[in-house]
Amino acid sequence: MARIFDDEALHDEDRLCIISEDEQMKGVNMGWEDRIAIDPAVLVGKPVVKGTRLAVEFIIDLLAQGWSEAQILDNYPGLTSEDVHACLSYASAALRDEKVYPLQV
Repeated sequence: MARIFDDEALHDEDRLCIISEDEQMKGVNMGWEDRIAIDPAVLVGKPVVKGTRLAVEFIIDLLAQGWSEAQILDNYPGLTSEDVHACLSYASAALRDEKVYPLQV
């Protein structure tokens, strides 16, 4: 499925641009691969922010508990805003790729 956007910056001639869902999703998870590492020697292979021992799960939990991005960055000065966004992008990608199959009993 494609969406049509009307924007002067996209095409001067007719101002219409068709973007496929695949192209739209590229922007959603862009960059997490550069900031998230999975290494069996670090936290038993849980995804972590590169260069730290802070698990993606931990950062997502802080956000779920109501911590703001600013509070996280203040308490964990080794993190950047891009790291927090990479954690969210990683979680989004993991959920998007998740499949559920019914069990027949």
